[in-house]
Amino acid sequence: MYKIKSNFLIWVVMLLTGGSLLSGCAKELNQQPQATASQQAVFSSTQGLSLYTQSFYSVYNSSSAPWGQMPGENIYKTDAQISDFGAQMSVPTYLTMGAYTSLTTPESMWNRQPLRNINYFLQNIPTAPIPGIAATDIANYQAIGRFFRAYFYYNMVQTYGNLPWINTALSPTDSALFGPRISRVIIMDSVVADLQFAAANLQSQADPDLTYINKWTAYGLLSRAALFEGTFEKYQSTSGGTPTFFLQAAEAAAQAVMASGSFSLNTAGGTGFGGAYRSLFISTTGPVTPEVMWGVSYSQSLNVLNDANWYYTSSTYGDRFSFTRKFINTYLTSTGTPFTSVPGHDTMSFVHEMQNRDARLYQTIRTPGYSRTLDGAYAAAPPVFNYTYTGYMPIKWCLQDEMYDNGGLGINYTPLMRYAEILLNYAEAKEELQNGSLTATDWANTVGAIRARAGITGPTNVLPTTLD
Repeated sequence: MYKIKSNFLIWVVMLLTGGSLLSGCAKELNQQPQATASQQAVFSSTQGLSLYTQSFYSVYNSSSAPWGQMPGENIYKTDAQISDFGAQMSVPTYLTMGAYTSLTTPESMWNRQPLRNINYFLQNIPTAPIPGIAATDIANYQAIGRFFRAYFYYNMVQTYGNLPWINTALSPTDSALFGPRISRVIIMDSVVADLQFAAANLQSQADPDLTYINKWTAYGLLSRAALFEGTFEKYQSTSGGTPTFFLQAAEAAAQAVMASGSFSLNTAGGTGFGGAYRSLFISTTGPVTPEVMWGVSYSQSLNVLNDANWYYTSSTYGDRFSFTRKFINTYLTSTGTPFTSVPGHDTMSFVHEMQNRDARLYQTIRTPGYSRTLDGAYAAAPPVFNYTYTGYMPIKWCLQDEMYDNGGLGINYTPLMRYAEILLNYAEAKEELQNGSLTATDWANTVGAIRARAGITGPTNVLPTTLD
């Protein structure tokens, strides 16, 4: 949650008028009010630059944010809306042949307003120190702008592939608005360049709620975006891109986060229903550190709330998202072997297939023994078939108390980036680069550590034939 300080309006008035509220009251009252701050006022102080960059976060945190992937608070709905491991009553529109054209695609998915806002900022921010703004501050705010430009294009490439690259604030009549698409390789090369600049120049300290980006967030996004493009170029692209460039960038970025010593896997909570894994997604007291690197915070007192519980426990509001059995079968046994190697796995009853499994399964769906609270009393909570098609009913984002099911009342923190992802990015990038020669030590420090956190008792330092 991007908190607005209590003196926000006072500061804005002072910024617009250039005066003090402690003296010269008559003079201030005689001045004509201004609707907007001038360009000079915004770009001539660190306060102005900081205030401008808040607009990047507000777009990101919006439930109707106009980016290709669901950002901000909708992160907890992504599995239900764009994944292929859930059962639904209808085919999602984005999978329907010919559903989206330049005329029928929702306007929000083509909206370039956030990009223009970022580019305008980057065009007008000072390029050299000026009175009141040090060189390090200029570089820091440039890095914030370039981070969000990279995030915008990374999400758009995932949705559309080739795109026009626009790095200036265009006017409505500019012909560049109608320019041709260019290769996604060029776009993603620019994304990597923006994120490398951001990682090198962003400040490293983090705010207590971890809602603002910093150096490690930039490295984390670089590992995510570069791995995405590196594997695409290696296995799917015909554009002639070099996967090695992107995979090396992903590995180096993930390694930088790991080497910082600032993060570790959360192990508090054990392997029960609300254990170490699920607690990351249902915390009502802020981010679970030191694993969470970036997220969205909610507050009942500020009336900033989410609707995760309502979405996953309503037969009328949500998508009634239900995991398929094929996906559930990917969860390992408690000894680290594939569940599909268990004799009779395909004919087991629900109760039996839930025994001796990876603890992340018990923290993702309702399984035997799971209970919830209502009016302070615990009661068994098996899958409810008004809400689920398959019986594999999600609990990952849902708070235990049923009171949160009755609308947008959720106050649980939403992680957008976690250290566990960085470990997986590192392992996958290194494996792809070395073509199967990831070391046992690398495995133990990454995928093995994540499996051990989930209660898997088999050897975690023995390299298997496939990654998680």
